[in-house]
Amino acid sequence: MNKKLQLVMLLFATVGILAQTTVVDFEDSSTFTIGGWEGVAEVVTNPNSAGINTSANVAKYTTPANKAWANGVSVILNSSISYTDIRSLDFSVIAPSASQIYVKLENEAITGETQPEAYVTPTTASNDWQLLTANFSEITDATEAASATFDKIFIIFNPNDTTGGEEWHFDEMKLNTVTDPLAPTGLMISEATDEFTLSWNDDPLATDGFNVFISEGTGSAQYITTLAAGSTSYTYTGTVAGVTIAGSNTYTATVQALPDADNNAYANSGSFVLNEVEPSAPTGLMISEATNEFTLTWDNDPQATGGFNVFISEGTGSAQYITTLAAGSTSYTYTGTVGGITITDGGTYTATVQALPDADNNAYANSGSFVLNEVEPSAPTGLMISEATNEFTLTW
Repeated sequence: MNKKLQLVMLLFATVGILAQTTVVDFEDSSTFTIGGWEGVAEVVTNPNSAGINTSANVAKYTTPANKAWANGVSVILNSSISYTDIRSLDFSVIAPSASQIYVKLENEAITGETQPEAYVTPTTASNDWQLLTANFSEITDATEAASATFDKIFIIFNPNDTTGGEEWHFDEMKLNTVTDPLAPTGLMISEATDEFTLSWNDDPLATDGFNVFISEGTGSAQYITTLAAGSTSYTYTGTVAGVTIAGSNTYTATVQALPDADNNAYANSGSFVLNEVEPSAPTGLMISEATNEFTLTWDNDPQATGGFNVFISEGTGSAQYITTLAAGSTSYTYTGTVGGITITDGGTYTATVQALPDADNNAYANSGSFVLNEVEPSAPTGLMISEATNEFTLTW
């Protein structure tokens, strides 16, 4: 500790639902050991119990002269703090100067471990208690972070001071921990053509949002994105994390609630085969005839999101594709030459319509074969009979 420590200013970004646990309040000497390095550390009577800190006893550290970055106070705890529980540390100070304070977590029994650090600065020099929060730097190695524990809080007051003689009082050291959310519940899959939506129940503890993942077949889960807190669904469409979403493929959708220090807040849909939502064959077909043309009509189907293909066949010939109509269409008029076939009175035709999408190729319906008749006259009118011997004449 005899050279200036370089602070990695990578602070915790996660701020979950915070709960506080008192680490040490200097009232019970059996729960801690305090010691000074170069300076003097001791437990004293609270010099100002009328403010925000009404404790009877507090800690005091007097800085030495000519020991910049080479002094400090250690508070050794009788029980360890788990890194996975740590977000920040609150403590109260009476500050003789508005100077920075350096705080570090250590483990007495381990050397070479990553030691979370923080800088915090009092608002002003004052004889009144001030509440400070030290936000610690991150342990970036996931394996180390999962198992790291600390039993020592080391503090340097006014690290750059060379004069010494500053009397710092501190107390009420409280650890801010995060109540992590559980794995998401209420997962549901809603399918559509070449896409699906995963939905889940919101969790107010998931203050950092949700990670979403995708796996195809028996492959491993691939991270896609992180959604904001309050999100309750994600639509998998197109290509996500290198996986193309398409009908008839097998997928597993996974969501993780955050923060998740213990890495156990995952839930998944289970493996499923994505089937396109396809319409049935059109219903309610009718033919309306006119001179040298006819119109085929059918009932609309909201599942026919890809529209409708229309076909024509003449006599016993095969069906010829004509065009694709937009979704919501319910009729098509066959007139002139369509699909290479000229529509004329007296011709025999079959009109066919296919609802789309139709991956199984079974959403066809047709009019049946019919003869297109010319528009016929009504019954003759103005009939008259003119008689003669042994004969008569009918006129109209």
